[in-house]
Amino acid sequence: MNEEEIKEMGEEAIDIIKTIKEKPRINEDDIKKDVGLSRSVMNDTLEDLVEKKVIIRMTTSSASSMESRVPTKIYMLNPQIDFSFLEKL
Repeated sequence: MNEEEIKEMGEEAIDIIKTIKEKPRINEDDIKKDVGLSRSVMNDTLEDLVEKKVIIRMTTSSASSMESRVPTKIYMLNPQIDFSFLEKL
């Protein structure tokens, strides 16, 4: 995946990528708060980014002991992709 292909994915994808770059290992709720997209648009965009291997989704247990059995999805950027072009956008 190169810079042009990522730009073609749209503003929503770029906003999510920027948010994940600023806050590595961020969960879905925090992405939603920071980006301000509807849940359905955010989920569709996240799925597209994961499928294209732009971002990596990991599942971990919750930090709270009350919710420790509920898996939490966290996201990080694929370290094999150069995202330095984002600073120009």
